[in-house]
Amino acid sequence: MQTSSLALPNPFIVTIDGGARTGTSSSSRLLASRLGVPFLDSGALYRTITLLSLEEGVDVTDVTGLIKIAQNSAITFKKLEGSTEQSVYSGDRDVTNDIRGDIVTQSVSSVALHPEIRDMIMPIQRSVGTQLVSEGRDMGTTVFPHAQIKFFFEAEYPERARRHQKYLIEQNGGSEENIPMLEEIEPQLRARDEKDKNRDISPLKPAYDAIIIDTTHIPIEGVVDIMMQHISKIL
Repeated sequence: MQTSSLALPNPFIVTIDGGARTGTSSSSRLLASRLGVPFLDSGALYRTITLLSLEEGVDVTDVTGLIKIAQNSAITFKKLEGSTEQSVYSGDRDVTNDIRGDIVTQSVSSVALHPEIRDMIMPIQRSVGTQLVSEGRDMGTTVFPHAQIKFFFEAEYPERARRHQKYLIEQNGGSEENIPMLEEIEPQLRARDEKDKNRDISPLKPAYDAIIIDTTHIPIEGVVDIMMQHISKIL
């Protein structure tokens, strides 16, 4: 994929929010690559704290315990040479792959509910740079409310369940053994969305000026093409 020839102003921040498996992560990575700017996976920060809490036996409802983990985790992003991708580190440990486990995925929303944790993480998110593509749940509403362009993704739940099942099979080496049925996955996705939408702090919702994109029937490259068209108009 070629890098765009668009001349980007500074600052120039693009936010992409949306529910689980709406395509925010994969589209954000590809868009960042096209624009030639860093990609910020905001959820990686919450996932890292979640991973460490699970490993240390700290309950995700234990705010005091989670704060201690966040304080001691030393979370940083390290850019991969020749790429817009960034690895996630806790101290000297590369946790990029570990934070993608299914147990972490099921627990991360509970960690993100706590305003104390969100307040600790926000400065890290904002320190990544002034030209970037940022993906998450509240990037356009809370973390980067003055972003130059904001997107919000939606998708139908059956398709989202199919995407998640495909991801799990890929993580399982291509085997469908012990992989949940679509009928099991869809309620999990709905439950996670409900938790994110109904939390008191920074709920999942479109920013008032966000561009809504339904990704149900559009491949990733097509979604990025749509975003590039909007960005080109703005520039």
